Amino acid sequence: MMADFGWAKNPMVRRIDQLRQNLPITLLYGSRSWVDHSAGEILKEKRLNSVFKLQVVSGAGHYVYADKPEAFNQIVLDACAYTDSEEKRPLALESGKRVESDAPESDIKQ
Repeated sequence: MMADFGWAKNPMVRRIDQLRQNLPITLLYGSRSWVDHSAGEILKEKRLNSVFKLQVVSGAGHYVYADKPEAFNQIVLDACAYTDSEEKRPLALESGKRVESDAPESDIKQ
């Protein structure tokens, strides 16, 4: 019944190991999204020696940008600023290194 629904034919969770380890990743989704949230934890476990930020925005559904635009914008701006700053110097890989966000704490679960 859902054969043609919008699922990825080659999900990122299967290809994450092909990305450079020094590529910072921010994964963002709403706490009420219908998308399976387990992929975030799997990706987090596979990127232990990388900068990986898993952001869950409380009260947002699948369309975080529409449900919580301020939190969404701040998370994206923080990810871009971090990436821009890392382009100027080599990334020091530390196990479990996390990037902080200035998005409202009430909206974000880490």
